[in-house]
Amino acid sequence: RGEIFDYRYYHNLINIYSEGKLIYRDNTRFHPGQMDLTSLGVHEGYTHFGTLLLIHIDHSKAWIQAAHEILSSDERVDGGITSIEDGSILVRVLGHQGEHLENILDRIMQIENM
Repeated sequence: RGEIFDYRYYHNLINIYSEGKLIYRDNTRFHPGQMDLTSLGVHEGYTHFGTLLLIHIDHSKAWIQAAHEILSSDERVDGGITSIEDGSILVRVLGHQGEHLENILDRIMQIENM
């Protein structure tokens, strides 16, 4: 609906371990009153971001290509996919509407293993 959410502080700390070994760490902090979140290096002009982390999935190059096609086919978003050492996948996407980003990440989650 075009809203931009107003908040004073955001902190998200995620540590994921597999067999006692740290495989992923995300320590995100935003202070909107102290930084321009739409600037380059932060949200690159976008107002919303979404993250999808798929742990221990069996994926192929074809699966990654299908996910890339979903991201690249939508001109309203920018996104990328990272393979993590243990076979997990991280998908990040930037856009202007939270619901739209959620729909894109849902489509990626529904890709069948190829």
